[in-house]
Amino acid sequence: MPDNRYSLNRGRTLLLGGPASARVIDGEVEVFGHRPRRGETLISRPWRVLPIHALTDTELELSLGTGHSLGVVEGDTIPNSWHDLSETIGMNSRVIVIGGVDSGKTSIVTLLHNRAVRRGLQTVIIDLDVGQSDICPPTTMANSGQYSKTTPSLHLIRPEKIYPFGYTSPSYNAKEALDKAKTLLSERRDSCVLINTDGWVGEGAADWYKANLVKYAAPSHVVFLGAEPGPLLEEAVNNSGAEAVRLEPPKVVAPRSQEARRLIREMNYARFLRGASLRTIPLSWISFKILEQEGQNYPSIAEYLTEIIMDSEKCSCQASKKLVGHEGLDLSDIGVGIVSYVLGSDDSVLSLALFMGIDSKRQAARIYTPFSDTIKKLAVGGVILSSTGEELHVYRQR
Repeated sequence: MPDNRYSLNRGRTLLLGGPASARVIDGEVEVFGHRPRRGETLISRPWRVLPIHALTDTELELSLGTGHSLGVVEGDTIPNSWHDLSETIGMNSRVIVIGGVDSGKTSIVTLLHNRAVRRGLQTVIIDLDVGQSDICPPTTMANSGQYSKTTPSLHLIRPEKIYPFGYTSPSYNAKEALDKAKTLLSERRDSCVLINTDGWVGEGAADWYKANLVKYAAPSHVVFLGAEPGPLLEEAVNNSGAEAVRLEPPKVVAPRSQEARRLIREMNYARFLRGASLRTIPLSWISFKILEQEGQNYPSIAEYLTEIIMDSEKCSCQASKKLVGHEGLDLSDIGVGIVSYVLGSDDSVLSLALFMGIDSKRQAARIYTPFSDTIKKLAVGGVILSSTGEELHVYRQR
């Protein structure tokens, strides 16, 4: 990738769309409240835009990948109301952010985290966005533990506890999603707690789900970004005693298509599967936990696998193309598996994995994972992936 020097005048914001990076050669800039030191490299990931705001006349060194974008706007793209909110957040604040898809939820959580840290506070970030998670693999929820460093991007923060959900939206099983979220929301620490949520909003089940998230979060602030609460959510906010804060989206929003959002997930699947290898483990050694959709019940992992294969074969999707002419329950020879999770004794995730089927002759499970220790428990979700992280199909009860 070619390197380029770039001058950014004081008060302007460079909108750096990935894949790209910028290294600070001279001057001072700010990214969501993070002020990088001289020589630090800021990375803009594919399908993301990093707003680099110049506090002084600044010299940057850019490295630009295929498909990058560059734009410059006058002023700060972060609304003043966001900055005002960041000044009111204290040690025992619990802030839950609610908004639609691509409304800026992750951006404001990043800003609130960085501003709190710069005031000497520690934060705990709870990521409940199973579709576009930042600190954990897609299809999971996590918390960060106490964190006291600023960051230009939440994906640089390591998760402390990860819990499996198995699907790309809580709409597949809102009750199960809420159970997982409750585990993370029940923790109480002497920190500023920032809670990011998914973009599933509106009436019906989404309203019920978000209302219950507010109930169990016991927040001090409920932030609405470009979304109005439904009746259940509005009632939950009123009952919580939290301050409801309605904020405008960022001044420059880069909405992403469904394909772009899928590609971001695929990049993150691959990230958490890096270094994986195929393991063959006797079925009798493993306890399987099927992450079922609401109303489903499978007596065995073999029956569940069979149902998913049959569903994939019927759909007009990438998985059906892979399965053409394939026989049996071992999918490892075609590089296909079901998103899965190696679990610890407390049912938290030790590693992402792909359950690639059953070797019927050896009565053994075929598991693709970077986890090298003994696997005692495996939770199996409903997303079909290739070994490179390509999202082929999401199983939905018919």
